[in-house]
Formats: sequence, structure tokens, C-alpha cells
Amino acid sequence: MNLKGFRYIARGIKYKFLSAGYSESGEDLIASYLLGNIVGSYVDVGAGHPVVGSNTYKLYRKGWSGIAVDGNKKLETSWKVLRPRDKFMPILVGPIKDFVDFYQYENELRSTANVNVKNLYTNENRKHVSKKITQETLNALFEQNVLTNKPVFLSLDIEGSEYQALSTFNFDRFAPKLIAIESWNVPWAIKSHSHELIQSNGYRLTAYSGLTAFYMSESDLNEIIDSRPQFSE
Repeated sequence: MNLKGFRYIARGIKYKFLSAGYSESGEDLIASYLLGNIVGSYVDVGAGHPVVGSNTYKLYRKGWSGIAVDGNKKLETSWKVLRPRDKFMPILVGPIKDFVDFYQYENELRSTANVNVKNLYTNENRKHVSKKITQETLNALFEQNVLTNKPVFLSLDIEGSEYQALSTFNFDRFAPKLIAIESWNVPWAIKSHSHELIQSNGYRLTAYSGLTAFYMSESDLNEIIDSRPQFSE
């Protein structure tokens, strides 16, 4: 294991024992609240570190497991050590199966396959390393890795490529119970193709962390509302 791999694991151990929440802006706390006490599986796309900034580690500690997808292969060892129940896949996700450029930055949170985002960072004089990586579709990930008889949480944080990944996804067939998608703009104020696509498939905006939008089906959302105590005026 190289020094960088050791640091990934050390950071994870630190956060594992010192944090109540682990994600960047409370996403894991929102997801845990919306999903309640059920145990299911997740598809964490753009997963990043297995603990630090993770949208799914809190669920992992509650008994969930699933697949983690990230183009940064250097993360693989830390996932195996810190989250052995999960399957780490060093690939990208997009509308078609392909072999595409992945632009890696020193700040790994900025790494992306989106050319427009890469160009934006280039204009800011941010240096990157480019390499070719396998790209799979969400449908293929679900078909090959997800037990559809369990509730599924789909988390998408892929630096501007969320809509492309969702554009060929079969919502009716796989029907995630909860979808979390990075949203750089307030989804109801700025026209968002991802927001419109998800809502057109029977989901409703349920929560917003300031960085990530959450969606559930109308029936699941109503179930949460009905299960909360009612207060009279």
C-alpha cells in the first residue's frame, strides 16, 4: 500500500469514530431520516472516499450494503478495508457503454468526465491528468449488481454528468426508493433537465441539502407524511 492509500484509510478511521454525519452537507442524515428503519442496498455513483464525505456510510453502519462507483481507482483499497461488505467499481457511469476520458484533479472532488466542467476548471487554471476509463450505464449496474427485491437508494454525484447518466435509466423497471442527485442550483428555481426527467418518471422533490436534491415516489412520500404525528391548531 502506498502512502496515499494509507492516508485514505487513516482519514476514514478518524471520521468513523468522531462523526455523527459523514457527508458534505448533511446528505446522509437526510437519507437516513427518509429511509427510516428499513435496510436495503445502494448504488453510490461518484462515491469518493468510503467514509469522509460519503452519502452512504451512515446507511452502511445501519446494515445496508451495495456498490460504490468512482473513476479514482486509488480509492479501491480504502473501500475494501473500511467497507468490506460493499463492491467498489473503478469505472464511470453514462448514457451508453463506452471508453471515455476522465479528468482527475488534485482536489479529487472536482474529478469529472464532463468536458464542459473540465473546460470551466481549465479556465480557472486548475491542472488535471486525463486517462481513459470504462463507462457503463446505470441499467447495467442495476441488472448485474442490485437485488431489486430490496429498497434501493441511488446516489449520483458525478460533477455535471448526472442528467446524461439518468437519460437512459429505466425508472419503471428498477424504481429506486430514494434518489439523491447533486444539484449546483436550487432545482425548483433554475430549469434543470435532471429535475424534470426525475419528476416526469413519478418522483417528487422531497428534500434539498443546499447541494443535493432528494426525490421519492409520490406514494412513498405520502407514506412518510402519514406516519408523522399530526398537530392540531
